[in-house]
Amino acid sequence: NDYRKLSMQCKDFVVGVLDLCRDTEEVDAILNGDVSKETWSEHHRPTLSRVKLAIKYEVKKFVAHPNCQQQLLTLWYENLSGLRQQSGSVKFMTVVGVSVGLPLLAIAYWIAPCSKLGRTLRSPFMKFVAHAVSFTIFLGLLVVNASDRFEGVKNLPNETITDYPKQVFRVKTTQFSWTEMLIMKWILGMIWSECKEIWEEGPREYVMHLWNLLDFGMLSIFVASFTARFMAFLKATEAQQYVDQYVQDDNLNKVMLPPEVAYFTYARNKWLPSDPQIISEGLYAVAVVLSFSRIAYILPANESFGPLQISLGRTVKDIFKFMVIFIMVFVAFMIGMFNLYSYYLGAKYNPAFTTVEESFKTLFWSIFGLSEVISVVLKYDHKFIENIGYVLYGVYNVTMVVVLLNMLIAMINNSYQEIEEDQVKNR
Repeated sequence: NDYRKLSMQCKDFVVGVLDLCRDTEEVDAILNGDVSKETWSEHHRPTLSRVKLAIKYEVKKFVAHPNCQQQLLTLWYENLSGLRQQSGSVKFMTVVGVSVGLPLLAIAYWIAPCSKLGRTLRSPFMKFVAHAVSFTIFLGLLVVNASDRFEGVKNLPNETITDYPKQVFRVKTTQFSWTEMLIMKWILGMIWSECKEIWEEGPREYVMHLWNLLDFGMLSIFVASFTARFMAFLKATEAQQYVDQYVQDDNLNKVMLPPEVAYFTYARNKWLPSDPQIISEGLYAVAVVLSFSRIAYILPANESFGPLQISLGRTVKDIFKFMVIFIMVFVAFMIGMFNLYSYYLGAKYNPAFTTVEESFKTLFWSIFGLSEVISVVLKYDHKFIENIGYVLYGVYNVTMVVVLLNMLIAMINNSYQEIEEDQVKNR
């Protein structure tokens, strides 16, 4: 408690120092540590080292102080001072204009980065809009890439349709479409951006931010997915070369092909579980989910959605705390129920609790009410085992569903209330 009081006194002290500032120069000196040009970045912009330090140590009062926010807004609309006083509709039209002309604006910036247009595009507001628009286009490409499998399209993914009789089926399924080529270009650009960020901030500072880890994971999975897809394409191309060189008959089903070549003519239901294309598709699905979850990165910029996103972040932390107790209770009942029913494999109405895997699935889905009471019933007349099973299963459901889940809901609700109170205080 003494250390917490000292911490609060330090936070109140720095806020009090900001209150005593008489002009912009003094505010700059506090926010940057010095007013000399040496503390400015390469683009002649203050580094805001003290603000970054306050964010790192979560000194919210310092960051939310009017003097600090005034300077941050000035930097946010750098070279766009007139836009700051404009209405929301004018700002919206500006965003639309940047969205439509983004390719041309990017080319103009590459050609003349030091021009007036280049300096305007270098402002944080324009950077934010450009990055948001670019990522929105990337998400649109992900949707378009999946549109060929929407209901009502002509070719379904499981149909073995080829362009000509001697074409190996897998050559067609592993080819990269134009949308996938664009997606790969976007991914290369994002990888380059992440490399620049690591170079500027350093690896240690980079890994301290959760969003950077999310970006790293998303891009790594995309790269792994397309690499596996490319390997499948190379193998299918080798099979196609063999067919073109040695097979004369147009009907490949009537020709005896080597197993390593014939495999690439099979439909999906005959593919091996370790097939690179199957692995690629699984990784791609995970990467798409991570890509859309990255939208939450820009939500704090909005006054309405910002608190919800912050609440979501705190909810994740609460869930991790909750998972410690949850795993202890879950593992205890899983091992106990497995020990009780592992001797009755084939002597139950369903395989629940007869193996560790079945025990895990039964108890997990029981949390959502998707497991049946018959899971503890035996075909034999062993009522003692059944009664113990009923008791343990009942105690598990009461503990997990009634007690622990309600405790988690209370923790999440408490975190959101704290965020709402902080928002009201800082207005």
